[in-house]
Amino acid sequence: MNTVALNFSQATLDALAAQRATSPSIPTLGKVFNQVIQAGYDFAANHYYYSDILLEAPEGWLTYPDGAYQYFYGMTKTGTTSGAITATRLEDYVPDAYKLTYDGQLKFGYSTPADSGTVLTNEGGTINSVTLESRLAASDTRYDPVFGNTVTTLTGALSTIDAVQFNSTVTSIDIAADHVLASTWISGAITASGNTVDVGLGTSSATLGGTITSLVQTYVDGSTLTISGPLTATAALVLDERILADSAYFSGNDTISVTLPASVTSLSSAYSANGGDGDDRITITGAGSMLSAHGGNGNDTIVLGDHGHTVTGGAGMDTAIFSGIRAAYTVAASTSGTGTSTVTLNGGASDVLSGIERIQFDNAYVALDITGNAGQAYRLYQAAFHRTPDLAGLGYWIKQVDNGMSVLEMAKNFSRSVEFQSLYGVSPTNDELVTNFYRNALHREAEPAGRAYWLDVLDRGLVTATEMLAFFSESAENQAAVQPVIITGIAYTPYG
Repeated sequence: MNTVALNFSQATLDALAAQRATSPSIPTLGKVFNQVIQAGYDFAANHYYYSDILLEAPEGWLTYPDGAYQYFYGMTKTGTTSGAITATRLEDYVPDAYKLTYDGQLKFGYSTPADSGTVLTNEGGTINSVTLESRLAASDTRYDPVFGNTVTTLTGALSTIDAVQFNSTVTSIDIAADHVLASTWISGAITASGNTVDVGLGTSSATLGGTITSLVQTYVDGSTLTISGPLTATAALVLDERILADSAYFSGNDTISVTLPASVTSLSSAYSANGGDGDDRITITGAGSMLSAHGGNGNDTIVLGDHGHTVTGGAGMDTAIFSGIRAAYTVAASTSGTGTSTVTLNGGASDVLSGIERIQFDNAYVALDITGNAGQAYRLYQAAFHRTPDLAGLGYWIKQVDNGMSVLEMAKNFSRSVEFQSLYGVSPTNDELVTNFYRNALHREAEPAGRAYWLDVLDRGLVTATEMLAFFSESAENQAAVQPVIITGIAYTPYG
């Protein structure tokens, strides 16, 4: 189960729209790992021959012709012409490109052949954290004109073997930018493995697994995205609010809240809050038609903070909640199981609902499934008792149908009731049943052919009285007669 809260200002939306116009690549967890690994590979591949070197404890350094350097902190050294070097920190720096910092227990071998300078070999070690800082000039084509340079830190047990094979567990990731993005903080237990050369060359990516328990994104103006709860760590996991469009990450009973400005002036694309499997509660506010909600599978609840949205319930018994009293709205229910219903605030905007069976106001509950469970219960009530259903009684029987009771079983229960027997008699004749079902259900006298047919099948025991009642209730004639009464939804009082 995840709890998600998104609250963005217009300033943040403007900045994101501008940033995505110039840098359309979507940030993912896999890209974070690949960028760090590729920076390390890039430094090693392009800085083989040094200009100057000093390897004396407790610090050492190498400089390179392009102005790059390596700096060792907390260094120990054994031997004089060959041996081992350890360091607690290593900095790799490339001018106008990046600085890569490793903290942990780093291991190197060295030798000093007679015909050449000192040769260093990276023997891996255990890294507690690695930080990649971009140092791009504003004129560089790789520079992000909106976010500026970024700093990414991975923390955990980042182990390598001979600096080639890596098999690590990352417990936190922190990403910050010079502008707009204050921080993206990710915590959990993310496993990463692979080959640094293959990842560095771009022929493969880090293989990721494990679980993220928290993702918190904060922007400089206070806009936030917070996700708490388990997310499966995959290379494709999106590290911004666009993750909400992928229901695959929200397969439990999730609580999702999205708040945007009431009237947005710029969006890089429409926003969607998508629940997956499970019974979700989704709240959307702001942005009008540019913000939608999709409940997915399960019995979902969608809360409308304002109006102008498109809401899709998906499979299950789904409810939309509106603020205000029933009289403040105009409701038009769908006349087909796959159509859309609309709920319009009088004098205001409309919400378009698809796959939403029930709606709730401050003072009333209304069923929209007029061709589904609620419609069946209403029609049978009216057909059997020749009256408008009482709200509490209708709510009880809607609940039974929701729980799987058939129309025929409901008709059997109705036929045993005191009200039914007082209306039709304790032991009515077949002629009396046919006459009264026509009058009460279809509101007319039976035509001769119809009367003859039903008397015949009743007399021969081909149908029971309750089967006949269920048939009359769900007949095309009765559905057409009742539809104008329930087209604005069916009022009821929930049971239980």
